[in-house]
Amino acid sequence: MNNVAGHLQSLMHRDADENPWVEFDKGIKTQFPHIDENSGIFTMHSKAEPGYLGRLHRHVGDVFAVTVSGAWKYLEHPEINKAGSYLYEPDQSFHTFKCLDDNTEITEFWAIVQGALEYIDDEGNLLSTLDAAAARKLYQDACVEQGLPAPMPIGAMDYVG
Repeated sequence: MNNVAGHLQSLMHRDADENPWVEFDKGIKTQFPHIDENSGIFTMHSKAEPGYLGRLHRHVGDVFAVTVSGAWKYLEHPEINKAGSYLYEPDQSFHTFKCLDDNTEITEFWAIVQGALEYIDDEGNLLSTLDAAAARKLYQDACVEQGLPAPMPIGAMDYVG
């Protein structure tokens, strides 16, 4: 029998309610269960209302997404993401998130982001960049502003309340 005890590493775990849900935009709430500034990877867990329309954005790095409930699409693409759908978004892809108007439930999805999201206006100008460091600050600041407990994402253990 192999001796695995010397090779076990600590696991980090968060229950679904350990990190606060914050509203960054009307119609969508998000939590960041994992933010790792060293690797540039962060995880977003979001719940959006039917009809929610996000901003045009570009990925600077790959994104991997899984839909838990509801349905959504990118305005620039025909595919519908519904419960159980998996989506890979390559580096440098542009698109606009949209929950279907006829959804009868909240659209819930997870996204693992490598690199950053760059939010773009209608003229193609860069509005803001969301990378792991920015996600960490944005999340912490939103929790304070909304009177929520301090977030404790995995990978960002040095948060202060």
